[in-house]
Amino acid sequence: MKKLTYVHIGKCGGTTIQLCVKESPIIREKYGSASVVHTVSPGYSPNHDYLISIRNPIKRLVSAFNWRYKRVVIDSEAGDLRERNMVPNEYEILKKYGTPNAIAEKMYVDGVLDRKVYSELFTIAHIYNGIPTHMTSFIDKVEPDCIFGVITQENLNEDCERVLGVVNNKHTKSNSPKSNVNLSEIAIENLHRVLNDDYSCIEKLNALGALTERQYTDLLTDPSANI
Repeated sequence: MKKLTYVHIGKCGGTTIQLCVKESPIIREKYGSASVVHTVSPGYSPNHDYLISIRNPIKRLVSAFNWRYKRVVIDSEAGDLRERNMVPNEYEILKKYGTPNAIAEKMYVDGVLDRKVYSELFTIAHIYNGIPTHMTSFIDKVEPDCIFGVITQENLNEDCERVLGVVNNKHTKSNSPKSNVNLSEIAIENLHRVLNDDYSCIEKLNALGALTERQYTDLLTDPSANI
């Protein structure tokens, strides 16, 4: 009996999906065991099938920035210092920019990538170990029939029920302040360029036949500019 590897990409509804995997009658019937890979590439084995969680790259980055801002800045300044020094310079970078829009707008100067700003952005946890970290080497090796399923954060409830046979009642939406999720047109344009490898992974998943039409559309649709 084959094994299942769940590729848990951060800020893609992954913790919720992990709980649904444990409850899935489909997983119990089909696989001898299920393991989770998080923040690293899963590697590839023909003896494994793969379940992947993924999200629109720009929305995932915004969620990751805001999550780290809360854990590293807001929580630490309220007295919870557990994650303040987890990543060197992360606190200072988050404080410097404050919002994902602020750092995204400074990513390019006259069309040229600012390497310092780029480095600062990819210092932030769950941004530096994002979709390419999990997928780049794996996606070029995996056979289509070894992808058990893909669950997108955008269609979390529908995908959990369709892929896992589980009705999700665990997920709660982000409570990030509205000012921290808004992006300007220039910020969206800059992030789309910076996240080119993320979008390449999505295209490869689609070429493998792993995505539904709705998933593919949602993963590639940029958020509306609202600043």
